[in-house]
Amino acid sequence: MNNKIIDCPRCLGKGFVNKEDIKRLRREFFWIEGPHCAFCDGKKHVKYDFANRFNADDWYITSDLDKGKFQRYLNEDEEILNEIRHTEQYVYYFGNYIMEHHVSRGLSIEKVIASLARELQIEIADIREDVCGMIEQIKTNIIDESGVNFNKS
Repeated sequence: MNNKIIDCPRCLGKGFVNKEDIKRLRREFFWIEGPHCAFCDGKKHVKYDFANRFNADDWYITSDLDKGKFQRYLNEDEEILNEIRHTEQYVYYFGNYIMEHHVSRGLSIEKVIASLARELQIEIADIREDVCGMIEQIKTNIIDESGVNFNKS
């Protein structure tokens, strides 16, 4: 085993993840800026073996991740890995749907919620919070200050 210590490849040794890191690692739908980097736990450095085993852009390793699930992930538990794959596909679908329908086509938030709920065959009430959360992610990480009007009803 290589015990060499390297600068954290996620935060580039800063100890926290900023918007540039999120864009560089293409995790706009998954992360927000935070006070400390979950990959290095804010320590600015990681063991080479860890960085070699897990990608810095691994969206699942976040600061709010339950320690038990994190350990199962480290142990390559098949149930957790399947859950992660399913969640990643869902988040990408969700984010891209909102980008296409709300940002590009200009549909109101309410129309996007209704359309997405119909397509996914779930109740509007069960999806509203997720849609609004994803819109905030998109506003913060992708659109920034481009002048897109997100207040359409």
